[in-house]
Amino acid sequence: MGWLQDNLWNNIFKYAFPLSFLGSIGYGILAVTQTDINSVIVNKNWVFAMNVFIGLCGLLSLASWFNTDISVVNGVTTLIDLNANLTRDNIDKSKD
Repeated sequence: MGWLQDNLWNNIFKYAFPLSFLGSIGYGILAVTQTDINSVIVNKNWVFAMNVFIGLCGLLSLASWFNTDISVVNGVTTLIDLNANLTRDNIDKSKD
């Protein structure tokens, strides 16, 4: 992996546990108030990017929690220079 993996993805996703927790709390509040996310965030591109980011944080934190091999998603994540197993390992190191 290259520069993006070392400098961007590992630093962002080392906070995957709190980010996925805050995302789930936010979506829970929106579900209880029966508010659509599109009425809170007007730009549809930001909604898509936020959903993908919170989803990746949830996937990586779940894989880190259960110590699961997630090399299945590497076919997709290599397009953005993200190695999912390497990032999962870095999440494990940041917990200590």
